[in-house]
Amino acid sequence: MTARTASSRCLPHGFAGGTRLIAAASCPTSDAENFKQEIQEVDPATGKARWTYALPSDWEVEKVYSVSPVVVSIRLQINESLDNVKRRVISLTDSGKLRSQLQVGKDKFEPRCTSSTIAFRGDIQGWCTGVAADASTLYLATEPAETNEVVAFSLDTGKPKWRSTAGLDRTMMPVTVENGSVVVYIAPTFSLGGAVATVAPAGGAPKAVLKHPLSTAEIEAGFSEPRTVYADGRFFLTATRITGLDDARERETTTLMAFGK
Repeated sequence: MTARTASSRCLPHGFAGGTRLIAAASCPTSDAENFKQEIQEVDPATGKARWTYALPSDWEVEKVYSVSPVVVSIRLQINESLDNVKRRVISLTDSGKLRSQLQVGKDKFEPRCTSSTIAFRGDIQGWCTGVAADASTLYLATEPAETNEVVAFSLDTGKPKWRSTAGLDRTMMPVTVENGSVVVYIAPTFSLGGAVATVAPAGGAPKAVLKHPLSTAEIEAGFSEPRTVYADGRFFLTATRITGLDDARERETTTLMAFGK
């Protein structure tokens, strides 16, 4: 597929799909030191851009958190240091206009996503743990420490609406949204198994809908940065990579856990 705008001749280098097809496109400039990118909604039938949203100079698309509504993480590389990066999360309207920019304040949010090396993989979507969205709200988890928070942001204003915590010594991550409530995964501890819970649209404490047994908490905790899925009342943990000193140890690695009532 080759989508381009008639005026800018921008060419897509990465796609995110679902109910709509979103592209990150690179645009030629007269200055080789600077670059321009834009976000497009592409018509799958024709390959043409229905609308475009131009990013500021030298900003690039990092991850598409949601295609409906359109929510995108963008980044600016300050210098050659990989740690010196500015990030913003923006939301666009259905017609490609800026809806809001998240006002994160001093909080640190870093959803764990698949590779952002889009130059090689075109992977601007992949999957991310610690972020979920519905039509009006984006849910992000603060960086885990001894505990953390899930923060709900209004996509109309970019401002936080509420915060929720799982309590002392527990961390939780948004997984999906069901019936207006965000579904979160609460990680296990030495004395408690993990759990799936929901936080009401107006906020408040998480309410457990699925408690995992303590007998498997050690195995559950052994998953490093797993992919999480909640569907039909069941919760799934899958390993994103397998490592071992030899083939035998790799075969002994637990790669999938499923929990249900």
